[in-house]
This record gives sequence, structure tokens and C-alpha cells, in this order.
Amino acid sequence: MTLLLALGFAMQGEVPDRAKTRDAINGIIAAKRLSLGALAETVDLSIAYGAPAWNGGDHKACAAFYEDTVASILKELTGDAVGSAGRKGFEELKVASERAAAAKTADEKAWALRYGFDRVLLALRLKTLEAQELVKLGNTCFGRGQPAEAVDALGAAVEIADDLIGSDPARLDIAARIAPILLAHALFSQGKFAEAAKALQRAARMVPEGGTLKFKRRDMSPDRDAYDARLAELEAKVKESEDADLLFLLGYERFFSDKRDESKALLERSRKLEPDKAGPKWLLKALAGEAD
Repeated sequence: MTLLLALGFAMQGEVPDRAKTRDAINGIIAAKRLSLGALAETVDLSIAYGAPAWNGGDHKACAAFYEDTVASILKELTGDAVGSAGRKGFEELKVASERAAAAKTADEKAWALRYGFDRVLLALRLKTLEAQELVKLGNTCFGRGQPAEAVDALGAAVEIADDLIGSDPARLDIAARIAPILLAHALFSQGKFAEAAKALQRAARMVPEGGTLKFKRRDMSPDRDAYDARLAELEAKVKESEDADLLFLLGYERFFSDKRDESKALLERSRKLEPDKAGPKWLLKALAGEAD
């Protein structure tokens, strides 16, 4: 639920069901993922309840709901943060909680907590823009033959974008989430196959719909002859060693080269070697969907 939708509820004067909203918030927090994205999701839901309650005159209900949300976050999300933005957002809410504790009225308490919420949402917007611009920069560098610079920019974008994901990756614009896929392509162009496979493992979580994307892998390379040479190099390595990551990477290359049968065989070999890894399952699921 977006902030605009939350404001829409407020303008219409509709107060969402308190218990259902609280259950949704608790579900996000229960995942124990301290990311800016997860914090923003809980904030959006809290505002969706609190803003119309406030506008309806129930200031105490608004303040109490905000307070419960922040208390749950501070109590449950005490592990390592996904990234620095998530950790900073947590600290912002901690400061807001301390200010609210010193408040003398429900009005003061609600506004102290709302300020912390707004800081989290502002950070989300700014960090989303930063991730998107880094993706653009990395893609530009890759296209003009600067793979090292592309890896640098796209690697930074991946770390930021991962921090912007909460319970549902689709809440974050694909223009930011696409970073690990593009990073894998840049790493592949340098012959860094293990690192490329690792980036694609992250893509399996960050871009769950990745198997439905439409592109030809060779066409994504600024130098198709260089791509062919790297692909031949990868094929030779796969023949030399039954390595799960290399099999997955080659399976990915085959998948986006419209060689689905070869891709399926490679992905199944990779999954058999390391069944816990998400990457092969990611594309095998897409292949199964195509067969249905």
C-alpha cells in the first residue's frame, strides 16, 4: 500500500480495519528483514490507518497505532540491517520514539512519530532514485566499453536496491531491481563467471519475474564477437568441471538465447548439485510456466 493510497484513505475519511492492518504490519516485521523497504511498508500501512483516524478526530487511536508499530520494529528488528539506509531508518524511528515518549499529549506523540515515518518514506524515494540513476550509469558504461566502471556502478545499485526491498520485491520499480541482472552481464563480459552467477542468484530473489523478461542475451552485449568468445570460454569450463554455478550461468545464457531445452537440462544439473540455491529454481519455474 503506497503513501498516496494512504492519503487517499485519509481524504475519504475511511478508517481501515485496525486488526487487519496490524496483522499485515506484524507479518512484515515477523520476517526479520531490517531493510528500508520493509520499514517503508510498515510505515505506509500505519499511515493508512492513522491518518484517517486522526482526521476523524480520534487522535489517541492514531498516536497509539503509530506507537505500537514503532515499538514492534524496535523490539523485533534488532539483527543486522540489509544496508545502511535500513539501519539509518531504524535509528530515525528510534529517535522519533524517544521524542514521542517525552510528549505530553496524543497530538504531540502522533506528530513526533509521523516525522520519523516521513523521514523513512523520504529516504525510500531518494534511495530509489539513486539506485535507478546508478543502473542508468552502469548500463551506459557497459554500452560504451567500460565494463569495470559498469560493474562498479551496477554493484552499488544492487546493494542499494536490495535494501529497498521489503516483503514484496514488486513494490520497488523494476528500473532499480534489474541491477543484479545487468551486473551479471558486465561480469560475464570480463570472464568473471563465478561472480556473474552470484549476481544472478541475487536476481532470483530481487527480480522473481525475471524469467518472463524478453531479451536476447547476445543482443545485450555491446560487442557480440566478444560475447561469443566469452560464451565459448564458459562452455569449455562447464565441460571441464561439473560446477553448479557455472551450470546455472550457462543455463541462464541458454534460457535467454531461446534454447529452452538446453537451458532446462543445465539448470536441472545445477539444482541437483546444490538444491538449496534459488537461481536454477527461478528459471525452471519460468520454464514450467511456459509448458503449462
